Amino acid sequence: MKLWLPFILLVCGTIKCEEPGIKGRLTLKGLHYGWQVMLKELQRRLSSLPIPDVSGSVSVPVLGRIYYSVSSLQIQELDLSHSDASFSTDTGLQVSVSDGRTRVTGYIEIRTVLFGASASLEVSVNGLYLSAVLGLTRDDLGHGAIWNAGCSSSAGQVDLHFHGGSGWIFNMFKGSILGPIHDAFSQQLCPQFDKTVMQMEKLLSSLPVTQPVDSVAALEVALVSPPLITEQNVDLLVKGQFVGLSQHWDIPYSPVEIDLPDADSAVVFAVSQFSANSAAYVHYKSGLLRANITDNMIPKESPFRLNTKSFAAFAPELPNRFPDSPPLLLQVSAQSPPEVTCQADLLTLSVSLDLQVSALYPQRPLVPVFELQADFETQINILLSEETMGAQLALRNFSLALLHSDAGPVKVEQLQRMMSFALKGIIFPLLNKKLQNIFLIPTPLVRLQNPTVRVFQGYLVVVSDLEIDIWTQPQKILDVAWEIPKRHQSSTSL
Repeated sequence: MKLWLPFILLVCGTIKCEEPGIKGRLTLKGLHYGWQVMLKELQRRLSSLPIPDVSGSVSVPVLGRIYYSVSSLQIQELDLSHSDASFSTDTGLQVSVSDGRTRVTGYIEIRTVLFGASASLEVSVNGLYLSAVLGLTRDDLGHGAIWNAGCSSSAGQVDLHFHGGSGWIFNMFKGSILGPIHDAFSQQLCPQFDKTVMQMEKLLSSLPVTQPVDSVAALEVALVSPPLITEQNVDLLVKGQFVGLSQHWDIPYSPVEIDLPDADSAVVFAVSQFSANSAAYVHYKSGLLRANITDNMIPKESPFRLNTKSFAAFAPELPNRFPDSPPLLLQVSAQSPPEVTCQADLLTLSVSLDLQVSALYPQRPLVPVFELQADFETQINILLSEETMGAQLALRNFSLALLHSDAGPVKVEQLQRMMSFALKGIIFPLLNKKLQNIFLIPTPLVRLQNPTVRVFQGYLVVVSDLEIDIWTQPQKILDVAWEIPKRHQSSTSL
């Protein structure tokens, strides 16, 4: 992998490599914490793992050939506390276990041409050693991909004790079977690691690289390049572009380069304005950014109503044009895709809307009254806590322009002042109340700890530590990986 790095850098220097819309970083602090959590779960699961039966034969002086069978093996104690996880530059993750200890109990039976016997068995192994490297990359479709980049294992001292029955008979050939048992512990760790990696790789390759988010849009979560791995962190570069589910549109935006800040935290996560704007573009092209508003949908607190009486103050001829005072309909539609802009410590949303006011008559077509263009610029403050994520909106700029009137002159400036007052004093406070807690952050697996949000030029960054709880609801990848040893519990011959 290291030999390819200069070539990749050379290609990216001459041909513009695709920038991600979303970029995530796991730091060494996050890896160490995650490994400690996984280690506890690993020890818990290993302690409940049935060990395959073992059978074989040895030749013993005087007794001749003895055939033995070891069954009902169960791990009683397991200590992997002397372990560490680190990043292997340009390759992946390295895990090492040294001075591991375990105690296993079981049942042993022997038979010779002259007799048979049985007893309880206890095996103590000290000095278990494992060093394994998990390679990280991507496949041609953008799936995350892993491979066994190297594994070595060994076992130190093995001690064997027999209890009950004819234990003295077993002690006669104890030395003859210590070697095979020692080899079993030494040689089984890496094959099991390899099987687990292969099964996890199969699962990763089956995951979709496009995730539907609603009825019209999906998010592309393919990796645009292999993970970037240094001694301090691993970066995942995700395409992060929204696309249409039933129709394709060329997004008229390009992602900017995301430079993640250094942080003393477990994870750093960035979302570019490109991702947000691609979502807005797809929803605009799909025709979803439009709505019909009637008077009963306007908050009761608003002094301005959607009727001819309220609008008469801004269109004096309206009562004469519509003496029967019909109810009014406000048709709102985006004139262009909304645009999110990230600047240093400032996140804004700009929207240009077409406002068509029409009179509503039963069993008759809509009667146009007048049409306006409204331009909004809104500041967005992201609210992020350990439990929820939300937003607060603040109106920065608002303007109205008259496009057409079938009701005579319209006092646009007065209408603009009134609408600006209503937006700031009524509409936005109501919206902010609803937007305060948009998403619940806690999941059965991960909780954020001390999260912070900052806006940079072109993207937004979240920095946080993590609290992981895999005991309440273990995740699918962990469960699938764990099933591998259980599927290979056939009798092992030494």
